[in-house]
Amino acid sequence: MLLTLSSTGLLYAACVALYHADPKRSQFERLRSATRGSAVLRSAAAAMVVAALLLLASRIGWERAIPVALGVMAGGGIVCVLAAVFTPRAHVMGGTILLVVGAVAGIGVLVTQ
Repeated sequence: MLLTLSSTGLLYAACVALYHADPKRSQFERLRSATRGSAVLRSAAAAMVVAALLLLASRIGWERAIPVALGVMAGGGIVCVLAAVFTPRAHVMGGTILLVVGAVAGIGVLVTQ
């Protein structure tokens, strides 16, 4: 259960970060005007994807972790775009909440190993 929560939370938060890395789509003026804002968000998203892959691979192996992560990332991307269209104010808050849940569950996966 913790592995599912951690991978889903981290990969969805990565999708939200990648969505807002584009200056045209970002809701935040600071990110639109910052020269390095989108690069920082893309780097953070890459770090979240790598963290989710490492957590998955530690439990189920690389041959299963990569397809699982790609599937969760695809589903998270679809939900992310739909959430951005239908609930733009809750979009960032949902990504933040799932980032926290994913990080706490990831620590739980590492501790119970």
